[in-house]
Amino acid sequence: MMIYNDDDFKILNSSRGSYILINKHGEYSNHGHFKKADTCHLMIKLIRRMEVPKSKYLQDAALRISINEDYKNKILKKRDKQFYININKGARA
Repeated sequence: MMIYNDDDFKILNSSRGSYILINKHGEYSNHGHFKKADTCHLMIKLIRRMEVPKSKYLQDAALRISINEDYKNKILKKRDKQFYININKGARA
């Protein structure tokens, strides 16, 4: 059953109670599975604004759903970023 439909994306309700977000301009592989419809709407908003999701799961989903190479490169660049950890701080509880 179709939940949402526009020029670029559509959201389907699967038989298992999850949701499938499909990019209409992409191939079959340009889709993602989510537990909530709100997450699908969030992904549409992030992809349209070309914002990088914070969660690694959503980053993977955005890479799979999007067909924009500039956006994919932006996600990959942020994902591969090294983080500084001060080893002199000791263990934090």
